[in-house]
Amino acid sequence: MKTFNEARYCSRFMRPYLEFERVKVDIMIFDDRLEPLHNIVYTIAEHGYGDQCLSIYEMAPELCAYNGNGKLTPAYLERLIVTAEKERA
Repeated sequence: MKTFNEARYCSRFMRPYLEFERVKVDIMIFDDRLEPLHNIVYTIAEHGYGDQCLSIYEMAPELCAYNGNGKLTPAYLERLIVTAEKERA
């Protein structure tokens, strides 16, 4: 969110040369041996009118139905990581 807000702020002063509308987020999660466990990719963008957005889920709707299994929450992410670790063992 900080990167998105900074990009929007930068856009105000760099028009017409640069204008940022969205930020693509790509998060790689590794185990203690630096083997990849899970990859999360989503885009943060404004949806609707106004600059007041209280939730990452409003800014990145794909996180509301992550992999078709519901909202990507810390608890759900932990289950994904534990499952990936078990599959490796």
